[in-house]
Amino acid sequence: MRFRLVSLLLLLAPALLGSCGADPSPAPYLDFLSEGALLTNTRAATPSDTFRTRAFSEVRDAARSPKLRRFTIGVQYSVRLNNQEARVEEPERLYLDTLISGRDFFLFTNRLKASNISGRETWTYAVEDADGQTTRRSYVLTVRQPDSIRTWLSYSARLEPSVRRTSLAALATPRGLVLPAHAADARGFQELIDLVYVPNGTGPTLAAPGAAAAETAPNLKVRGWATRRNTGLQLTALTPTGFGQINSDVAITAAVAAAGNRVGSLRVQKDQVLAFRTADNKDGLLLVRDVGTTSPVALVLDVKVIR
Repeated sequence: MRFRLVSLLLLLAPALLGSCGADPSPAPYLDFLSEGALLTNTRAATPSDTFRTRAFSEVRDAARSPKLRRFTIGVQYSVRLNNQEARVEEPERLYLDTLISGRDFFLFTNRLKASNISGRETWTYAVEDADGQTTRRSYVLTVRQPDSIRTWLSYSARLEPSVRRTSLAALATPRGLVLPAHAADARGFQELIDLVYVPNGTGPTLAAPGAAAAETAPNLKVRGWATRRNTGLQLTALTPTGFGQINSDVAITAAVAAAGNRVGSLRVQKDQVLAFRTADNKDGLLLVRDVGTTSPVALVLDVKVIR
């Protein structure tokens, strides 16, 4: 019996000794900071709501944990693209992808705008360390558009010149989706963007991604886009009052047709009404409701577009 016990202990010794060694380093810490109006949890949203989320990450043990390597934000849309179709479950799009190699901690404030069409937006934040260990946190925004059965969409959008990577400088018109410059790095968002705001010395310019003027927009990196949509623009004779009286898809299409030949970019001024046609033949009108007076100069647009 004693011989058997000794033999058993000898067999178990490597396992017992191994269990006394250091545990594998845990995955990095990631959480949302809760302060004031910061978004941290799943909630309902009205169309075009603006939110801020402050994500904080750090290594678990500065002495032995691997350094942080990469931080990403992805968003998956589940939406009704028009009033005739069922909800579409779209693949996740990469909203932000940034290398943070060699850091023990990282803080990022995400300023985001909800879409203007009904659906769900699942926002997923992830941090990866040098060993490939990943931690994720997410929340869901549920957007309810009260006019979701209407064949055209009406909304306001505030665009910023692309002076920073976080500037909200791009617009996907049929969704009313305003995007920062860094989101345009991803092909999934390039396929949606119809217009970008190009700052220049002669005045604010709206340009199709396919236009030469868009290549001059700082931080958008348009020349490297895999997809550059060719939206056509033209100035109309409509006044702000006339724009306000456009209340049907038929009237929108008629106004776009009356505007004549379209171009890839236009310098804009307050109270102008522009007609546009997207690369997938969605007609729309936009009123330049306001042009900022301080730098960086923001544009406030009222948009009516066929879904």
